[in-house]
This record gives sequence, structure tokens and C-alpha cells, in this order.
Amino acid sequence: MKLRQRIQCFVAAAMILIACGGAASAASITAVEGNRLTINEGTETGVSEGMTGAVITEQSVGGSVRSFEIARFEITSVGRTFSTAFLIQTGAGWTVETGMRVSFDQPSAPPQSTTATLEIRSNVSGDIAFLDGRRLGPTPQRLEVEPGGYQVRVEKDGCEARERTVQLAAGQNESVRITIRCGPTPGELWVDPATGMHFRYTPAGEFEMGSPASEPGRDNDERQHRVRITRGCWMGETEVTQGQWKAVMGSNPSRFSSCGADCPVESVSWVDAVKYANALSSRAGLEECYRISGNNVTFQGLQCGGYRLPTEAEWEHAARAGGRHTYAGSDSIGDVAWYNGNSGSKTHRVGTKRANAWGLHDMSGNVWEWCWDWKGNYPNGSATDPVGPFAGSFRVSRGGSWYGSARNGRSADRFGFAPGRSYYYLGFRLVRTAS
Repeated sequence: MKLRQRIQCFVAAAMILIACGGAASAASITAVEGNRLTINEGTETGVSEGMTGAVITEQSVGGSVRSFEIARFEITSVGRTFSTAFLIQTGAGWTVETGMRVSFDQPSAPPQSTTATLEIRSNVSGDIAFLDGRRLGPTPQRLEVEPGGYQVRVEKDGCEARERTVQLAAGQNESVRITIRCGPTPGELWVDPATGMHFRYTPAGEFEMGSPASEPGRDNDERQHRVRITRGCWMGETEVTQGQWKAVMGSNPSRFSSCGADCPVESVSWVDAVKYANALSSRAGLEECYRISGNNVTFQGLQCGGYRLPTEAEWEHAARAGGRHTYAGSDSIGDVAWYNGNSGSKTHRVGTKRANAWGLHDMSGNVWEWCWDWKGNYPNGSATDPVGPFAGSFRVSRGGSWYGSARNGRSADRFGFAPGRSYYYLGFRLVRTAS
């Protein structure tokens, strides 16, 4: 029982104590039955069960009338206009009688909160909440914090992060719901209506680029480092085929032309590949991502909305598809690749080997694939949206081929060719930055 402003002033034998404390009230006793009282106050006047108070009597002392507390009580039941109380204690020599006035104790003020409560929610699962840059974990989050201003942020891979500023006062309970906009799901299929080509969505995210020192076949230029990709992309589901090349460029340069229209185009240089990307962008009414003058090519940047070659980091991110397989979708190369151990020394129709987790075929094997980057050393630390060195002698190619060995088909393997040269084991696939 919580006693509010407990005041115990009683009259003892041979002495009189002046009563103090309880607020004056018009309430009085209407009945006394042993230790039980009936009081003419109820819920209409704010009486509630558990309240305490005092029975008051008045006496003339030294020519003046003074009030004395002669008993204490506690409310045990409450009606609309009457309540019942139980006498806790009565002063010696006093008798509680009907008509005596009663005074209810004033409720103690509730303790003042010195903190605030913040709840963070979002519209998605698998997200991460941050408070002033500190990682909290997935929503919902409920926190007790000091009063003040806070920056609330919610992130999720493949989604546009959102944040809000909140100002909290002591005792405030605040619920913040942050709505973040997410792109397509990883591996989602998109068919370009202008070309009929199939693309798979590769989300933004972070991954370990390169290979561990223990990986068989590893080269010294594969040092592992953390890479962040900030833009989702539409990556070609397969390598560009002979049929797709001929539909745009009007001829077929492939050594293995007898393989058919669904086989990868090969015998194309890096310069040929970027020219094809521009021609396809123009046909689709998109921005051209390259400015080409002879063999000099200027890239318009990752924000370009047209077709382009993937960067080396985008390529490996897509090949790994969120996993750590040695090859693109498997630890067994024969599951996912045409290489020199099973190809019969020729290319094969695209898409006939198993896809990786994001629906991409032939990222390992069939033909090596041109990337944008000049081949150079990896950065010493982590990197965000790397595009390779500013200059070099060889452009990166990835994925191995029908001609290459199993080690060349590893997701971490790096190769390079002069950008003006073409080979019958070298092709490419295209990518578009997702808007």
C-alpha cells in the first residue's frame, strides 16, 4: 500500500497533539460499525480504493478552536457517492463517531522522468537501425535515452537508406517509423523491351573481393579487400550472343559461328565491345556511356543510364552473388562452366550450365569477359565503387573460357588483354546501372 503524505499525529494519554497534514474536505462520516466507516464521498469526487486519510475533530484550546487528527483510515471500497474505509489506528482516549469530518491525504507527485523512450520501426525486414551513427541492429528497436536531438537512420542492402532527426524531452515516449525504398530483388529478371535481352538484378552491397591465401590456383594479384558497391545494376543474364551482336552490328566476327546465334560472340576487342554498348544504347533510346575517338575511350561514369561494360568489382560482386564459392555458383567447376576439361575445345550455347544465386549463367567459363578497368594492383585498403587505374596496358577480362583451365574460371581470377586485340576465347556481357 502506498501511503500519500503519511501524517501520524495522535493524541496520547495525558497529552494532546495538534493535527497536521491532510487537506480540508467537506467529507464526513455517516456511519461507524466497529473499525469500519462509511464516508459520504465516492468516485464522483475523486475518491479511489487505497487512498488514506484522517478523522478530524475540533476542540477549544485557550479560547480558540483547533483541529486534531484522532484516527487514520484507508479506503477499502468505493461507490459513486459513498466509500467504505477501515480504521488503521485511533488515538488513545478518542472515539470515532458519525458526523466527524474526514480529510483525504494529498497524492504524492509522481517521480519526474529524467530520460526519454525512443522506438524505431521501418517498413522492411532484414534492415539495420543506427542512432547517431551507432549500429543498433534490426528494427524494431526500443531505447531509453537522454533528452536531446538524435539522428535515426535505417539501411538495408539493395535499398535506399533513409534518416530522420528527432528531438526528445524528458519523459517523452516517441515512436519513429522510417520508410525506405527498395529496388528489385536480387536476381530478379528484366527483359529489355527494346532489345529483348535478358538481365538480372545485382543489388548494391559489400563483399570481400579477391581470394583467401588458401585457395588453390590463387595468384598474387588477388589480395582480399572489402569493396562497397553503392548502385544496383542490371547484369546480362548471359554473355552477349552472336545473334544479339549481328542484330546491332550487322555482321558476325565469331570464329565459332557454326555454333549458332545462341552461342557467345567472340573474336571481339575491348574497343569493339564498348562500340557495341553505345550502339545498343542508341537503339534503345538511352544515354551512350562512352565517348569514343579512335581507340581513345572516355567513360561517362557509373551514373550513366545506358549500356556499358561492368567494372571489375561489379563483375566479381555479381559472380559471387552474395556467396563465397570458388566458381560462380559452385565449388565444382563442371556444374557451372565450359572450360578446357569439358568443352571439347569450342564454345557452347549460353545458359546451358547452372546459374549462380542471382540467375547469371556462364560467369565462369565459355568465353572470357571484358571489363571496363585497366589491369592494375588492388588498393591497399577497402574501396567504394572502384573503376580501376587511370591508365594501363591491358584491360581486365574475367571468368575464364572454354580454352582456359579450372583456375581461370575462379571468381577471383584476373586476366588481361590489350584493348585492341581480339581472340576466339574472349567475349563480354553488358550491364546497366539501375535507376
